Amino acid sequence: MDAATALRDHRQAAPSGRLRVSMPSDVANLVLADMLAAFMALHPGIALELDLSPRRVDLLGEGFDAAIRIGALPDDALLAARGLTEFSTGLYAAPDYLAERGEPQTPQELSRHDAVRLLAGSGEPMAWVLMGPDAG
Repeated sequence: MDAATALRDHRQAAPSGRLRVSMPSDVANLVLADMLAAFMALHPGIALELDLSPRRVDLLGEGFDAAIRIGALPDDALLAARGLTEFSTGLYAAPDYLAERGEPQTPQELSRHDAVRLLAGSGEPMAWVLMGPDAG
């Protein structure tokens, strides 16, 4: 096998084409930015198209190859889904905010405080589930 044939065979074996992926922008920025850059460097023949929105896309109907989402997914026999990682959440406040507004002592006191809440896929704020220190 000569060098030209080997190079041609290598290029033909390398992944190429369009890859359409949907994911929320925060996932792309905070979690996958370095991985996406490394993927693109490793596979220059791939044209990566990203839809950076939290909406649940119709993979088949809209021509997406993959979607990355946070949270539970609806059951769908046509789709294969698997967990990539687990996220933990918590309640956080800046020291200056607590100095001004006071630290809540009970869950009921949280309703009197400003909050930034994550939105579920439906667009509704996600419910807070508070567990004690011994909850698993």
